[in-house]
Amino acid sequence: GNMVQPEKILPAFDVYALSSDTEQMPLSIIEAMATGLPIVSTDVGDVKKMVSDENKPYIVGREAPVLAENLSGLLRTPTTAEKIGAANYQKAKAQYGIDQMVAAYDQLFTDPTA
Repeated sequence: GNMVQPEKILPAFDVYALSSDTEQMPLSIIEAMATGLPIVSTDVGDVKKMVSDENKPYIVGREAPVLAENLSGLLRTPTTAEKIGAANYQKAKAQYGIDQMVAAYDQLFTDPTA
C-alpha cells in the first residue's frame, strides 16, 4: 500500500517483488531501484523496460510459480542479487533522477513531435 517514506523500509529488503497483474510504470520500482535492490516482477507494463539489463531475466510471465522461482533464485544467490541491485541503482540515478525527469517532461510539453 501507500507509504509516506518508503526509503525508510526499502533498505531492509533483500529483493523487491511486484506481483501485479496490471501496471504501467510503477513508482515503487523506481524507488526500489534507487535503493539498490534487485527486482522480481510479473512482466506487466513497462517494468522490464525500467530495470537494468542484468535484471530483465527476473521480469517474466504473470504466474505465481514463476514469480516464486525467480524470487527464490535471487535469495539463494545474494552475490547476483547485489550485482543486479547495483546496476538498478545506476540506471535509476541515470534515468529517473529529478533532473532527468524534469527534462523529459519539459521535452514532452515543448516539443509536440517528441
